[in-house]
Amino acid sequence: MPPPPAFSNMRIDFLKGAVAEYGKETSGEDWESFVLQMIRRFIKRFPVSL
Repeated sequence: MPPPPAFSNMRIDFLKGAVAEYGKETSGEDWESFVLQMIRRFIKRFPVSL
């Protein structure tokens, strides 16, 4: 498990915003597409470092 600072407030805010965005934009019909797009945007915004 990564140390606590690795998961910054910016990342948590991004994920909370994505959930709110999902509630506004869809009625729950296209869940798989939403999850894939959210993961893509998350990785583009917060690149994975090894």
